[in-house]
Amino acid sequence: MHIGLHVPGVWHAWDTDVQEAHTRLWLADDGATSWAGVDYDGRQMSTFAVAQYGPRRLWDEVARAHEEFVSAGRPGIEGHRLRVAPDGRGTHHEVRRA
Repeated sequence: MHIGLHVPGVWHAWDTDVQEAHTRLWLADDGATSWAGVDYDGRQMSTFAVAQYGPRRLWDEVARAHEEFVSAGRPGIEGHRLRVAPDGRGTHHEVRRA
């Protein structure tokens, strides 16, 4: 949930039918201007082969959001707030600090 709130406007899909990797995570923004492909080799979880394209570096955004999540103590849903502007046009996501 944390990553979804902090990397808005992005969808993901898992692909297990690729020859180059055990599993590939696809990320793309809703505007179809940026994408990232992240390959997992099926063995280790410390490094991944990453390809990114477009003005948004989507995997970098996801990695940064994950680091913030860990630094915040891995908060559950109760540790997040979503504020919506009075006119409904804007949102602001934040993590509550304990």
